[in-house]
Parts: sequence; C-alpha cells; structure tokens
Amino acid sequence: MTETRRSRGLAARLRAASLRGARAVIAWPLVAAAWHAAPAWSQAPSGAAPPASPAPSATTPRTTLPEPGAVLPAAAPAPAPLLVDARRLLDAGRAEEAFRLLDARAASHAGDVEFDYLLGLAALDSNRPGQAVLALERVLATQPDHLQARAEIGRAFLALREVEAARREFEAVARTQLPPEVRDTVERFLDTVARLETAGKAQWIRIAEVAAGWDTNVNFGSSFGTWPLADGQALVPLPASRPRESAFLAGSLGLTYVAPLDGGWEWTAGALLAQRVNPSAHNIDTGTVDVSAGVSKALGAHRFSMSGQFQHLRLDDSGFRDALGAIAQWQWDSGPRTQVGAFGQVFDLSFPGEHIRDALRYGGGLTAAHGFDARYAPTIVLGASAGREATREDLPQLSFDYAGARAALGLSLRSGMRATGGLSFERRSFDGVEPLFGVRRVDEQWDVRAGLEWDVDRSWTVAPTLAYTRNRSTLAPNDFRRTQAFVAARYRF
Repeated sequence: MTETRRSRGLAARLRAASLRGARAVIAWPLVAAAWHAAPAWSQAPSGAAPPASPAPSATTPRTTLPEPGAVLPAAAPAPAPLLVDARRLLDAGRAEEAFRLLDARAASHAGDVEFDYLLGLAALDSNRPGQAVLALERVLATQPDHLQARAEIGRAFLALREVEAARREFEAVARTQLPPEVRDTVERFLDTVARLETAGKAQWIRIAEVAAGWDTNVNFGSSFGTWPLADGQALVPLPASRPRESAFLAGSLGLTYVAPLDGGWEWTAGALLAQRVNPSAHNIDTGTVDVSAGVSKALGAHRFSMSGQFQHLRLDDSGFRDALGAIAQWQWDSGPRTQVGAFGQVFDLSFPGEHIRDALRYGGGLTAAHGFDARYAPTIVLGASAGREATREDLPQLSFDYAGARAALGLSLRSGMRATGGLSFERRSFDGVEPLFGVRRVDEQWDVRAGLEWDVDRSWTVAPTLAYTRNRSTLAPNDFRRTQAFVAARYRF
C-alpha cells in the first residue's frame, strides 16, 4: 500500500470516527436558529451545551507498550486471502464478522503487522476497544512509526476514557507530516480530548472578537423613492429613511462559567458585551448586554437544557429594547452522524419610552444536522421555526405571526480552514392594516451568508464573511436590501 493510499484511508476512517464519536463536530444553537452562524458582536451567545463524555469501560485493564527493542514471539505470516477477506468485510461496515474471522486465527498470526492492524480495526469498530489496544500495541511494538495504528490506538484509548493516553497518541500523530484532511481530523480529536480532560470540572470560557467591514444599508433604509399613502397621495421619504452606507467597527467580549452539579446536571452562566460603531452614521450605533443562566442534563443520547436570558439593546447610546425570557431545548444523537432537536422560547419585550410597542414573543422550532463521510467532511444543518409576537396594547398592525426555515453548510477545505454558507427565509404576517398606508404589512425576508473560517492557531480564528439580506414588504418603508462584507478575528483564552 502506498503512503498516499494509506493517508486517504486514514483520513476516511478518522473522519467517520469523528462523526460517530464526537458531538462537538455538530454544534447546535440553544436559541432561535435565526441566530445561527451570526458573529458574536451582532447577536446573543448561543449557550450550546458542552459535549457529553463517552461512557467509560470498567472491564478492560490498562495495557502498556513493550519496551523498545523487546523481542516478540515470531508469528506465522497471515495468508493473503484471509487479509483480503477481512479488509473487504471492514470496508463493507461488517466489523463484527471481520473480528470473528480474525480472532479465530489470532493464536497463529498474532504478531504479524498487517494481521494485527486489521484485527485492531475490527475490534475497535465492533465496540471492543480493549482488544483493539492489545492488537495495535503489537503493531507499534514492531513498527513504532506506523501512523495509522497510532491514530487508531488513540481512538481506542478515547473510547476507554484513558484520556491522557489518547492525547499522547494523537499528539504523536500530529507532530508528523500529514495531508491537510488528516491533520484537520486529528485536531478535532485533540479538541475532544481537551474537552474530556475538563469534563466534570468547573471551567471558564472566554472569547473576544473584533470585526471591521462595510455595510451598504446600515439604517435598513427603504428601497422605494416614493411611498404610496392610504389617501392615494405619494410621500417622498427623507434622506434619513433611504439606504445609508457606512464602514463599521465591532467588538464583543463573552464570558461563560460551566460547573457540574449533583445528579449529572450541569450549570451554565454567561454574559456577553457587544458594541458596533458606524463612523458615517453614529446615530445608528448599537450596543448589547446579554446575561444568561441555565442547567442541562444528558441522558444517554438525549440532552435537555433550560435557561433564562436577558438582553438590553441600546441604539444611539439610549435604551431601545429589553428582552427577558426563557428557552428550553432537547437534542438527540439519533445516529452516528445525525442529530435532531427541538426548542421552545418565550420572551417579554419592553421598549423604554415607547411602551405602545411592548409585546410578548413566543415560538418554537425543530432542528436537524447530518455529517457526511465524504470529501471535505460536509455538515448540513436544517431548521424550521414558527411563533407569534403580540403587543400588550390592542394594536393589530404591530402584532404578527412568523414562520421560517434555514439551512447551513460547512466544508473542511484544509487543515484549520472551513467554508461556511447559510440560507434562511422568514415570513411575517401582521394582523391589521397600517392606517397611514392603508395596507396590511407582510414581510418576506431572505438572508444569504458565505464565509471562511481559518484557525491561525488553537486560540485565534479569522473569518471573512459576505452577507446579503432582502426583505420584500407590502409596506414601502420596510422594503429594503442590505449587503455586509467584513472580517472578524476571534480569540479564545
């Protein structure tokens, strides 16, 4: 087997394993999916729960590699047809049959490198990580530079919850020359190891982000140069109501505390400060303060989360809106590469100085994600949501129902670099006619987003993004187009 073919095989196996075993490959938003993939300085934090730890095994003892230079018993070379049959079964996903086939011949061929490697793969894929370790250790005792065996034994240690040993093996693989797709997957396993090392311990998560870019319609200005009124006349909007372009600078600082509680519960509390400055339109500068706290619990493949959230939004350095509410979410890892979920939320909206707009907003939705074992390791996330926002006062022109859907795609292009894209649609149907314009407002909003994420190192990520919004509205002042192009830099510390 050539090194190129071995690298491709290792990439495929590790990619498939990461989809089977690492929840972190697919991350879910806790709040409405409309916030998915938005930069931290423009939206509230998702509050997604940390990944659950794999179940420990108490039946397999810890084993160690023989000392370098140790003499192993001579093994009879495994016949080629046996190895061909075993590999065919593994490639077909029939690991249990492959293990039984090889294990029956282990007394004669244990010590043969290719035999032991295939036996280790079959044991690992048939949920026998302890026996996989024994077979793969024999491979490494004979060939310490066997890259595939070292990566697979790292997976086996991870399944056994021997986190330190898993980290040692994955770090050894990461120090070698690897194809980009293999290195990217190994880094994911190292991230999983790091999370498992902190599982069950209180921890602080700190993220800072800065961004700079250009906005073609910073004030959501109307697309129409004239607005037809209810009496048949036409109103020419003031310049302040037409689209205004501006550069912008933004920044945010988020802090989250996660701590275990009795009974398998987990406590999460966080805060996020964000500010956006528009040099050509300072009267539209925005700032937000978000605080949240909640609990979560994992029951097998299911995770349940509940949290309370508060957000204070400022516009032009004055309070614009306060939102106080609660969110509940359920997630289920329904398969090795698939996760589904549902959420519900209710928020009380208060507008200081304009209480006629105070409202109650409630809704819910469904989410689904699937990771594919294919080139670029594509991950697709889908969501649908619906709900209602009803004013406290009897103002049907300000109350509406909403329904929407969204889709996102992620691709791993090379080591530490991902391509992301998203498409969303939301329809808002208002209850009553707007008196001034004589029409009932209906909005249909499309959002398209594309970008790259480049992990400069374990702490820094740089993300250029292009976003376009088109809101078609029966009410002329609310019909607009908007394009944003920006580069964000995120630091985790």
